Amino acid sequence: GVTGQFGMIAEDLHDAGLGHLVFYNKEGQPEAIAYEKVSVELLEVVKKQQSAIEDLVARVTALESR
Repeated sequence: GVTGQFGMIAEDLHDAGLGHLVFYNKEGQPEAIAYEKVSVELLEVVKKQQSAIEDLVARVTALESR
């Protein structure tokens, strides 16, 4: 098999509440992923994580300075 590839399953995104990243067929079943939208979604996740990291670093620094 081919190695080193990343893939997602439309059903998994749907089940995770990320239906806005999924194309549905006429029966309403998840059919494909709107990959062009995934990077925008990930950008928001990265922003939230960066903010949390900065907060945690500040808290650790404050605790270490006691």
